[in-house]
Amino acid sequence: MFQRRCSLKTYNSIKELFKKEQYSRALFEIEKYLKEYPNDEFAQYLHGKILIKANDTEEAKLVFKDIINKNTIKKDFASIELAKIYLEEDEEYAILLLKKVINNNPSLRSLALRLLFDVKINQYKLNDANNILKKIKNKDDNYHLCKAKLYVLMGQKAKANLELSNINIKKLNRESLLYLMEIEVANEHFNKALEISKYLTTIHDEIYTLTLLEKSRIYNMIGKYGAALDICNELILECRIDDSKEIFISKGIAYQHLSDYQKAEECFLEALKSNKKRVKNTAKWRLAYLLHENKQFTEAKEIYKELLNHQFKNNFRLYLNLISILISERNYCEAEKVLEKMQKNCPNKEKYQDKYQYLKILLQKYQQKTISLKKSNRYLESQILNFSEEKSKDHIIRHRKKKSSFNKNINFEDLYQYTMNNLIEENRVYGDILDVYEIDYQNIGDGIDKYRVIVLPETKNIITMFPHKDNKFNRIKDFIKVKEKEKKFQEERRKKVYSKFNLN
Repeated sequence: MFQRRCSLKTYNSIKELFKKEQYSRALFEIEKYLKEYPNDEFAQYLHGKILIKANDTEEAKLVFKDIINKNTIKKDFASIELAKIYLEEDEEYAILLLKKVINNNPSLRSLALRLLFDVKINQYKLNDANNILKKIKNKDDNYHLCKAKLYVLMGQKAKANLELSNINIKKLNRESLLYLMEIEVANEHFNKALEISKYLTTIHDEIYTLTLLEKSRIYNMIGKYGAALDICNELILECRIDDSKEIFISKGIAYQHLSDYQKAEECFLEALKSNKKRVKNTAKWRLAYLLHENKQFTEAKEIYKELLNHQFKNNFRLYLNLISILISERNYCEAEKVLEKMQKNCPNKEKYQDKYQYLKILLQKYQQKTISLKKSNRYLESQILNFSEEKSKDHIIRHRKKKSSFNKNINFEDLYQYTMNNLIEENRVYGDILDVYEIDYQNIGDGIDKYRVIVLPETKNIITMFPHKDNKFNRIKDFIKVKEKEKKFQEERRKKVYSKFNLN
């Protein structure tokens, strides 16, 4: 009895080290403890969890597999932890583990279903995810969170908001609050997400660091790139996140928005060193998009194809990017094949139907095929079929009247001609199906000095134009400016060094 009390006291002290994130010391103590008490099932399980935090996932896998093979009381808990690891490496094996827990352990069934739901969401298999939710009998806050996430991805925001209205935020634990924050980001409710983050940054734990990482992503989305970089640099210095390489994706995106090609590339290449498949694949996708924006089409195209053939085969945005390159190369036949694959693999067909339709018409026209749609009342489709400058001007004028951001004192005909003259390569941006240009014009709108122009591919046929504040795309000239600025900085630094040491 005395020995049992002593072992329990030691075990609890190691658990405290784990809670305090003192993983190196906890690992040393648990391994010493297991030499004395090798059959302690709870200690074996804790050992595996500590190994994960110490970034030794290979050893953790061996520990959890041993627990499962021994069929101990912690078998199903070990299966859950092992599934979490394999979600990054072998999703099918992870699914198999989770299904066994669902069938064998009623107390862990809800958690396993939630993890399985996330797997299907990451695979973008929304129907499968929905079927999993139907099996959850206890419709608690976690159920409503999952349902809301599903509706957001399906583009049904009203239904998502209804599910979220059923949730009492004050009753959510920290992990569920972070999940809610991620849903609000996906729902483009950035202010709500930032409000939630205030509840999660009061305690310095793993949730705290994951919240900061999510905040950096939000700042990138709302154009606060300096703030995003500050958070990323803080996290990298602290090294408080399981896989610090993930931080470099958000950092790279901030640099990309700032048109700093070199620094963005360095960040994405650093993220590629991650041990996590999800992080590596996201880094590949971001690197491809960076190459795409910088007109390195061949390299970008190869990465897009690789990702679409494997991990990102349901990613709508990736298909669009690949098709946009193929259109710019006038490879319309291959673009049409990619479009067919896109329609087959991407869910939410109703959400994307308009995009599919005008892409189909565009590609048929470029290949001089017979277009089944003889007449369309939709503006874009009718302009693709038979462009009219008169219609274009009328559309922009009506749009201009509705949008108060336009400076109404600017003569429209002068602006239209100025726009035609500035549809040049330096103002071109890449990454969309239609050609996009961004043109500088002082006070084009309320506090806005730049406007975006949407043009039919490989033409000067303007579809629409409007002032804007966000920096969704980078212009070729923005990349050039940053490169010239960096070159000038390096040259000035070289001159200072030469002057200091009296070098010629």
